[in-house]
Amino acid sequence: MSGAQQPPAGAPAASVADPMALLSPAERAHMEAVDLAKQRSAFMPWDPRFQALDKAVGAAAAREAAAQAEAEAAARPEVPSEYPLWTVSLPSDVPMQDARAATDLMAGAARNLGLTKDEFVVAAEAYNSVARDAALGRPLNGEAELQKMRGMWGADFDRNLAIVRAEVKRLGPDVAAWLDETGLGNSSRLAHLILSAARRHGRAPW
Repeated sequence: MSGAQQPPAGAPAASVADPMALLSPAERAHMEAVDLAKQRSAFMPWDPRFQALDKAVGAAAAREAAAQAEAEAAARPEVPSEYPLWTVSLPSDVPMQDARAATDLMAGAARNLGLTKDEFVVAAEAYNSVARDAALGRPLNGEAELQKMRGMWGADFDRNLAIVRAEVKRLGPDVAAWLDETGLGNSSRLAHLILSAARRHGRAPW
């Protein structure tokens, strides 16, 4: 017979880990801000309790933003070579030296944009799709991609497109020329990534 002490009959089972512990710091801060905002809604703006809760909501929102920024910084490689370069599928007839130069160019541009590793994979998938279709004689339809951007951005289309173009220009002529040469510069998926990164890093308004 084991000497371990058994719980008495009818006693509640040991409690599981707090579900909140499974959330990221940003998610916890967000849930806290939402809960505080609900509490605040029970009072009028001139009520001291409303004002106290309003300050608490602001503090929680600030913690959420700080946690998100910290998580994004952790997900963004310190050097371009830390991106998952193997996700880029260059055509088989590209010489090894040119292939290395292309992946280095992509990784450097991604680091300058502030993309995370996951976002780099999305960019790589966009490139792979464009390159595969081009090899089959189906180059990316620039006009169709512009229509997709119009659908995504609506009334903000002109402003957002100007932001994306400014970001590409900031990356330098080599990157711009490579995007034109490969057709990737017409990709709505890449444009969305570039815009999102510019907003996240404060280079563009939301």
